[in-house]
Amino acid sequence: KAAKMRAVAAVMVIQAKLKLKMRRWKAAKEAEKIRLKQEKLEAKRARRAAEAKAVVDARQEKVARKQAKKAAKMRAVAAVMVIQAKLKLKMRRWKAAKEAEKIRLKQEKLEAKRARRAAEAKAVVDARQEKVARKQAKKAAKMRA
Repeated sequence: KAAKMRAVAAVMVIQAKLKLKMRRWKAAKEAEKIRLKQEKLEAKRARRAAEAKAVVDARQEKVARKQAKKAAKMRAVAAVMVIQAKLKLKMRRWKAAKEAEKIRLKQEKLEAKRARRAAEAKAVVDARQEKVARKQAKKAAKMRA
């Protein structure tokens, strides 16, 4: 009877050990299942975050490109404006020089006219004086004779 009891007790110990092993194995399996689920979730979350970041980056890049394009356009416009301003200045100087030349020519023409008139007037005066001088000379010769 004691041998039988010992045998039963041994079987019960073995069963308890098996039960414990099974419990531990199930717990480990459950823990592994939870860990895998967690990893899957993390991967999904990381992927979504990366996608969102890619969208944001693309949008920012688009904005940056647009701004760069706008800046280039502004630089081009500024360059054109500078060229136009230089041309305008050149034109103004050219017009001023042309006007100055016109005035100078007009002045020269006036001077020439004035000089000519003065010469003509002097010639008239000289002729008159010469006539008077001849008359006087004639008179003086007459007086001597």
